[in-house]
Amino acid sequence: MSIYIRGSGAHPFGKSKKDVITMAAEAATYAIENGNRKPEFLFVGSMLDNNLHGVANIVPKIADAIGLNGIYGMKIDTASSTGAALFQIAAQYLAASNCTTGLVIASERMTGYDGSKITSMLAQVLSYDEQLHGATMPGLAALIAKDYMKRYNAPYDAFSAVAIKNHRNGLLNPIAHFKKEITMKDIMESRVVADPLRVYDCAPVSDGAVAVMISKEKTDVELAGFGGATDTVNLVDRDNLDGFRATQIAAKRAYDMAKINSHKISIAEIHDAFTPFELIGMEDLNIAERGNAWKMVLKDETALNGRIPVNGSGGLKARGHPVSVSGLAQIMEISLQLSGMAEKRQVDNLSYGIAQSTGGLASNNFVTILRRSD
Repeated sequence: MSIYIRGSGAHPFGKSKKDVITMAAEAATYAIENGNRKPEFLFVGSMLDNNLHGVANIVPKIADAIGLNGIYGMKIDTASSTGAALFQIAAQYLAASNCTTGLVIASERMTGYDGSKITSMLAQVLSYDEQLHGATMPGLAALIAKDYMKRYNAPYDAFSAVAIKNHRNGLLNPIAHFKKEITMKDIMESRVVADPLRVYDCAPVSDGAVAVMISKEKTDVELAGFGGATDTVNLVDRDNLDGFRATQIAAKRAYDMAKINSHKISIAEIHDAFTPFELIGMEDLNIAERGNAWKMVLKDETALNGRIPVNGSGGLKARGHPVSVSGLAQIMEISLQLSGMAEKRQVDNLSYGIAQSTGGLASNNFVTILRRSD
């Protein structure tokens, strides 16, 4: 059974005074208009809706807001990979059901709160033991960054190159949180968050929503393959830190389902919550040899006009990172690129695109492959 992307819509990422339901409804309205069909089911993703906002039972509230009362629906939450998990589960449901069209929505409101509160809530995805000893997401990401630098003799400049590239791409994305270029000077003058990571190495706290229509009716973009996998939550229990096992397993499952290898991939969206994660993601997806992604970035091979563009949307770094939404935003971006609708950031002659999403500290990851249906 073939599954296609029929339409998409988004509420711009950044700072918003709107609540999660309003943002979700706006994104959904655009997607339904673009898809020109009434959805027969509704799958929703949000990570912080209940704990941060006290918004429980979000699915019927969104259904009411977009005039879909009575629709079949459910909520999914796999932390920061929620959007990708949501899409994959919805695709499986569509394939198994007698429905023709479904709607997938992810929405998150994160700004307007004390930074320490957001950091504390995001740390809940880590292991209890590591939280107990004061671990935070940036702190553990910094350990991974240091390991990568030492293991592969990678300079800090490679991380900076990721940030500079993604900010440049974000300038071309109308929904991006940041629409400004940055320089090495800006980066080096920014605050150290957790050595060696600075402010510009970390994705921002963002608000936003994305909605995607999926269908059995043929369009330009088809779901080719997908996969997901988990890994031990305790970072200390992992065999190594230079790659994320959950991504590697998920990627193999996605490639096997699509019946292709990484050489077919012509564009990628990778979970760059921290700049070194883009490099690790490239290597886990086999679009870069292990320990060589940093060289590709410094050679501009991952720029929009490079050999394999990575994070043409601006990535989490510049597009923004409303945690549950990012995975679905990646899929929307690949779909727009494959259908020739990415406007100023459009890359030509694309066949297959891949999206990689990370849940927690790479403990629940998903990989999705899309292709042009022609």
